[in-house]
Amino acid sequence: AFEPGRLRARRQAVLAGLPKDAVLVIAAPRHTAGDLFSYRASPDFLYLSGQSAPRLVMLLGPNEDVLFAPPQDPRHELWNGPRLAVGTALAKASGFAEVAPLSKRKERIKAALERSGGKLYVLGAEPKDLGLPETTKLRSPAERIHFLRQVKDAGELALLQRACDVTAASLREAIKSVQPGQFEYEVEAVIGYLFRRYGAQRPGFASIVGAGPNSCVLHYSANSRRYQAGELIVMDVGAEFHGYTADITRTVPTSGKFSKRQREIYELVLRAQAAGIAACKPGLKVSDVHAAARKVIVDAGYGQYFLHGTSHWLGLDVHDVGKYSRALVPGMVLTVEPGIYIAKESLGVRIEDDILVTEKGPVVLSAGVPRDPDALEALLAKRGVGKSLVSPLPKRETPPKRPRFFRLR
Repeated sequence: AFEPGRLRARRQAVLAGLPKDAVLVIAAPRHTAGDLFSYRASPDFLYLSGQSAPRLVMLLGPNEDVLFAPPQDPRHELWNGPRLAVGTALAKASGFAEVAPLSKRKERIKAALERSGGKLYVLGAEPKDLGLPETTKLRSPAERIHFLRQVKDAGELALLQRACDVTAASLREAIKSVQPGQFEYEVEAVIGYLFRRYGAQRPGFASIVGAGPNSCVLHYSANSRRYQAGELIVMDVGAEFHGYTADITRTVPTSGKFSKRQREIYELVLRAQAAGIAACKPGLKVSDVHAAARKVIVDAGYGQYFLHGTSHWLGLDVHDVGKYSRALVPGMVLTVEPGIYIAKESLGVRIEDDILVTEKGPVVLSAGVPRDPDALEALLAKRGVGKSLVSPLPKRETPPKRPRFFRLR
């Protein structure tokens, strides 16, 4: 996805959608969390530069293809490790025609505007950051960039497929680790460990692991309840691989077997998902995918328990950018995730897969983890892997004493 020639083509495509004399400036976000937390690049900046580092600024326009970068800083590298700075290595990696010192950005931007006489488009910076008057009117190129990001190229699809493969493999092992009496965070820990074990950089979003009543909380993320036999556990997770994130949900019975009622609802959601996936065809829209899935659930009499939309775009953001009114075209990737949530029964079921739109029909990128109920029960029959990953904490016979200086008022 970040091959230099491809990055150059993306930048040229952005400019092609703006006025011919436009000047475009995009700045990487600052590392506001400090050095104790990992840095996550702006998806738009990463998409156009392939670089995930703070204090970078790009200048695009007529005869402009410049990346501004800080100089080498031995003290920074002592604490944080080596980074690409001004030099040929950064130019080669990013595909920019020129890499210039960050200190030159204001004068170069001003000169580019004077030469072109065009309009200024900016993302991630204020006028003062660019050496411009505070009254300068800034236009946003976001709509053009997001239009392009909606359709993935071969490099992006390879990274998305890897993110899906890592997530699917992690979910398979997590399902085999489910044991009644565990805390939800124990399942989350298995998933997070395996994300890193399989090479992902981080979760693409806060993992959702909710059992029993928490299976009915759509964006539950506390993952703190001890679950018991006879419940369903919803695992909605996604690994992020070089910026691209998967988003897969599986719902399994903590006892190893679906009850009759649980299977009834699960199979209904599965049929709704199949209808939604079948609607992921060029020319249709996300609204058509939702209508197809929802019809199955409504016709079965459970429409009031389907509480959310069926799909969202997927890519450099888990809820990726782009207008939902746009018709589907080959190269788009979206989720299909119907659900039924019956709070009075503490019974929630969601099944989510990541779908690539192609001319020949939908391709399930997340097929590496089963969704058939019999196949899930077969995985659960192999339970025990989670016990080999970590040992339980030793039990204390009595709670530790509070320090004397700590008093409750």
